[in-house]
Amino acid sequence: MARRVEPMGTNKTPWTGSNTPCTTHFDAYSGWKATWNHTRVPAVPPPIDAELRALAAAIREIRARQQLSQERVAARGGVGRKYVGQIERGEITPSFAALVGIATGLAVPLSELIRVYEERLRTSSASDADGTRRGA
Repeated sequence: MARRVEPMGTNKTPWTGSNTPCTTHFDAYSGWKATWNHTRVPAVPPPIDAELRALAAAIREIRARQQLSQERVAARGGVGRKYVGQIERGEITPSFAALVGIATGLAVPLSELIRVYEERLRTSSASDADGTRRGA
């Protein structure tokens, strides 16, 4: 049986054949319904934690070296001030575009930011191997 192709502009879902979402997530009478299989997933997986701390330390180090505020870096780089703060605290994983923006805000090439990050990662892994932790 050949599949019928709908003309552009019709918003029909392939599962129900109508303009409503599938019945797993949408009830015609009450609207969206929860599936109740919520599992708490940590915002940052544990293996990435050391990398995020190293990236945060690298950004803070370069920013402190140039005596720039988070607001100044954010304004120059076109990213949000709170976003810069979250990255510096290691709370979120930044996108590539955000890293480019932060490097622009810091007025350094992205390669310099990555070089400092790799140094911090090496020193943190070396201190973890010794049983000590720096910067905590």
